[in-house]
Amino acid sequence: MTTRENNRASVPTEVRAALEQLVDYLWDDERSDFENRSPNDRRGHVFEAVRQLQAFLNDPETPSGCIRQAASVRGEGWSL
Repeated sequence: MTTRENNRASVPTEVRAALEQLVDYLWDDERSDFENRSPNDRRGHVFEAVRQLQAFLNDPETPSGCIRQAASVRGEGWSL
């Protein structure tokens, strides 16, 4: 098992669920804010971190049962 696989497998289910909820909650507003900024003003924007978390959560190598659908990120997953 690679370090990457080992790190992914060690994320508790409750933590994965919390990360998914945060990504879903932040995605639309932060993406909009990011896209409305000039390219020179985007560096370090929180949307970069949100996008990175989404990529991790949607990684096809994620253990079975933890793969998320893109629809969830568009706000169709969690309700607050």
